[in-house]
Amino acid sequence: YRGSGATETAARRVQPWGLTNWHGRWYLTGHDLDRDAPRVFRLDRVVGRPRTSGRGGAFEIPDGHDATRMIRTTYGDDAGATTSVRLLVREGTASSLRRRATSVDAGGDEPGAAVEQGWDLVDLEVRSLPAIVQEICAAGPDVRVVRPPELREAVVDALTAVAAAHSGGEG
Repeated sequence: YRGSGATETAARRVQPWGLTNWHGRWYLTGHDLDRDAPRVFRLDRVVGRPRTSGRGGAFEIPDGHDATRMIRTTYGDDAGATTSVRLLVREGTASSLRRRATSVDAGGDEPGAAVEQGWDLVDLEVRSLPAIVQEICAAGPDVRVVRPPELREAVVDALTAVAAAHSGGEG
């Protein structure tokens, strides 16, 4: 399993409780035996072929387990607080970000974020910074974070980890 922002994979031993689709991604909920705690695993981060061990029925799924609630708690609750995000987005790109925008401005008066021809300032309210980091990274050079600074740092860290994973180096 490759955790968020990780360059290395790690073997994980899990008692699976549920498999659920949430916001277009598949997640496994379960008990992580090595950490002795409930955990959520994104399936697109599973590397290789999972192996089974032990015998069927060797553990019980907790009564009342709600996989979606567990995922929301881990990645950001739909009813929770939001963070204001401002991005520079190249025209004609990042349609998923644009669809959720509270405003799109081709001008802009943000200090330090002079909008070049072909770019828009896009404002969003997001519930989960880790989730938006992944979406911004997926857009590549077509999206730049204006604010908040902790989001910009998280994007830089994630992209640095990807570059290190593919270069064999540390950055």
